[in-house]
Amino acid sequence: MLILLILEIQFNPTTMKNRLFPILLIFTCIFLSLKINAQTNSSKIDSLIKVKTELKSDTAIVNILIEISEVYKDENNLQDAEKYAFEALELAENIKFKKGIGFSYKQLGRAFSKQRNDSLSLEYYTKAIEIFDKISNKKQKAYCFTNMAYIYFNNEEYKQ
Repeated sequence: MLILLILEIQFNPTTMKNRLFPILLIFTCIFLSLKINAQTNSSKIDSLIKVKTELKSDTAIVNILIEISEVYKDENNLQDAEKYAFEALELAENIKFKKGIGFSYKQLGRAFSKQRNDSLSLEYYTKAIEIFDKISNKKQKAYCFTNMAYIYFNNEEYKQ
């Protein structure tokens, strides 16, 4: 009798609808949040590009370019992430903005790391560390070392 009751509950169409509804609701919420997040990133990029055109300070432009690169990296648009990071690097070098140079190198390290181009990622992290060492930015140095350690760990290069 108990087995029949369990079978009836498990295969009852009304009960199935009741079980499926929460699952469908969860998947719908996840889908909508991903779509909203994509729209938010797109509008964020548009806003950052607009702000960039209105800025007068070259150092502020470097910072905006790095932020644009970061948003593109988060969207897996790695070609544009690289483009804006290199643009930031070029401008930072032209105006001798060491902090901007360091953050540009770090951003390039992050972009190449996401592409699994470990050799280039390590190269740019190393350059960033050199700059952060010169300007005494220990926090960013530590960040780069941590990301480099993560790359070495993933490649099972424990002695590095």
